[in-house]
Amino acid sequence: MKNSINEFSNVVADTESTDNRRQRLNNLYNRLYCDGKCKNAKECENSIHMRSCENWIKNDWSAKIGDNYDLTINEKPVRILIIGKEGKSFSDCLTKPSRWWAEINRHYKLTYNLLKDIFSYWPKNDADDIVLTMFALTNTYSCAFRRYKDQTKGIKNSEIQRRNCSEIRREEIKILEPTLIVIQYDYLTATDLCNDAANCCGKVYYSKEFNCYIIESSHPSCRKHPWKKDLDESISYLKNNGVLPAVSAKE
Repeated sequence: MKNSINEFSNVVADTESTDNRRQRLNNLYNRLYCDGKCKNAKECENSIHMRSCENWIKNDWSAKIGDNYDLTINEKPVRILIIGKEGKSFSDCLTKPSRWWAEINRHYKLTYNLLKDIFSYWPKNDADDIVLTMFALTNTYSCAFRRYKDQTKGIKNSEIQRRNCSEIRREEIKILEPTLIVIQYDYLTATDLCNDAANCCGKVYYSKEFNCYIIESSHPSCRKHPWKKDLDESISYLKNNGVLPAVSAKE
């Protein structure tokens, strides 16, 4: 079912296709986590040298998909997938991006600002959260191995974990079919996700296999890296080359 989005005059959302992607993701996760635990959990845990599975937690196994993920802007398909580092708690494939997260979480707040830049939509009312329905979010790592219960910083990861999780991310990409992927983590590269990723300009890559562009960037919470400048240049490049058409807000 295709519906116009009330806020815009040139945007149509295919909610039926988005619901179909959720169901296919659910089937994928049921296969990967059929015992309530990732099939790679023990291997990853051993690679990080944790002593007990009690340190392993169920993390963001599932991508979060906004209701208006499948977009057509000026008759051009647009599907945005953002890949962070890792989540803090378990979620299933029915979970959707939330304005509440944008209010309490620096990563999410800056991702909200990124989406406004991507869609060239800067509402006067900052409570306008329509862009949070227009993307999907997943993470580089599906699981986190913590040294203590409430640890959120300095969580260890390994090359084995990145390799295993990258395989799962590729399965998600096949289902989500994004036209643009934004990586928000220094240690995940375009070629980790797409073997054929070819550099276009700066931090921008293109994968013929997945027919999508990829921007390499840093986690938005990183304060010691000029990631914003690189990201702005990447988005400008894609806009100038017609990859990211601007939305037209209704008066």
